[in-house]
Amino acid sequence: MKIRYFDALAGAGKTYALAHYADRLARAGDKVLFVQPSKLLIDKTVSTEITPLEPRYGVNAIHGGTSQNVVRSIVEHFVAAEAG
Repeated sequence: MKIRYFDALAGAGKTYALAHYADRLARAGDKVLFVQPSKLLIDKTVSTEITPLEPRYGVNAIHGGTSQNVVRSIVEHFVAAEAG
């Protein structure tokens, strides 16, 4: 497992760059967990950055508004996701 961390100033394009990087990893067959600090940002990233890329892989927005147990939902998603 690899953990990559990216930090930059607000407005620097982190979300856009990391969404596209995550997309490349997923298309290469890697399982990707894209973590963000708020439900609003997660939903916005999925709808405006990831979904328009027309992914051929499963994308789930998992947060307190979509799951009663976020950690369990993340684990279940990763177990069920196909590895490349």
